[in-house]
Amino acid sequence: MMQDHLDDSFTRGSSESCISIFSLIIVRNMLDMLCHILIFPHVMFTKSDSINVVASAKINLFLEILGERDNGYHDLRSVVMPISLHDYLIIEKTDGVIESFLTDDSTVCCDALLELDSEDNLTNEAARALKKAVGYSGGATIAITKHIPIGGGLGGGSADAAAVLRGLNKLWGINLPEKELAEIGATVGCDVPALVYNRMVLMEGVGEKITPLNDSDGTKNDFDDDLGCVEVPAVWLVLLNPGFSVSTQDIFSRCNSSLTSNEISYKSMVCSLRGGRVEDVADSLFNGLEAVVFKKYPQIELMVDALSSAGSLGALLSGSGASVFGLALNEAHANQIARDVQVEMGRSVWSEVVRILPDSVMVAQGPLTALV
Repeated sequence: MMQDHLDDSFTRGSSESCISIFSLIIVRNMLDMLCHILIFPHVMFTKSDSINVVASAKINLFLEILGERDNGYHDLRSVVMPISLHDYLIIEKTDGVIESFLTDDSTVCCDALLELDSEDNLTNEAARALKKAVGYSGGATIAITKHIPIGGGLGGGSADAAAVLRGLNKLWGINLPEKELAEIGATVGCDVPALVYNRMVLMEGVGEKITPLNDSDGTKNDFDDDLGCVEVPAVWLVLLNPGFSVSTQDIFSRCNSSLTSNEISYKSMVCSLRGGRVEDVADSLFNGLEAVVFKKYPQIELMVDALSSAGSLGALLSGSGASVFGLALNEAHANQIARDVQVEMGRSVWSEVVRILPDSVMVAQGPLTALV
């Protein structure tokens, strides 16, 4: 019995000693790690060598042209929304220059794709602009899988540029706030600042003035006092594209006067989005460029008419075209509209059922799935 008691005491003593030693080791390792962080703080911010980024297309639910500036640019006011149609970018950190290329998985077929292989495309311009702004010494290789029609009024090139700014901001460890990224984006293209925010925004000026319309961070705008911040409704829509591109510069050069709606309609659009009623959103749709675009491209007007005939709640030109969209009650309704349009117009018209995205900045490391 005495031997058993001694053995038991020895076992407990050994276990307690092991626990004490193990605790000391943990404490020492923690102190070593803390000292290492204090001496080498950059270790805590080590980034992966690559990042995957979704570049969301956009639609303009409301667009009015307020006038032309002395330099030929036009002041505008537009409600811009990201949608689930997207390009996909893989960005790798390099020690050299900025370069980009299209992957074999791209589904867009257009002569304008050749412009994406040039060194002066918006994607490369955005990367170089960010590099210059922060004095970054390295480079990047950008692989683009293209699904957004080019020259389609859906912000395809600008979406890629905005995605590059968001992606490199993380990959290079820069961590600039959205506002500063948007300011850099404004030097690249008029639509880029709005797409940097990647959520419902009001775009004004020549595209450089951006106001998020449903921020929950305390940002104030004209509508906060009445409605507060409300989630973007899950609005489904059908996109149509005629298979050719429209020059934004050409369309704006044909605008010789203001093409405006009225203040009530504009506020009605924002209130409808926040209220979540797609029928009200449809009633507030407006694009001041429609008459100009339809005059030059009557086939685009036919697509809008086809969407209306197929039961769309409201149909509109997006941006300066060539794409148009029609709002639906839900996903099933959108799919039915798309089928009916294909029957009426034939297979020559590209169509896609998509939805307005909830607010999010879709930048992530590793594999990333689009929000659809």
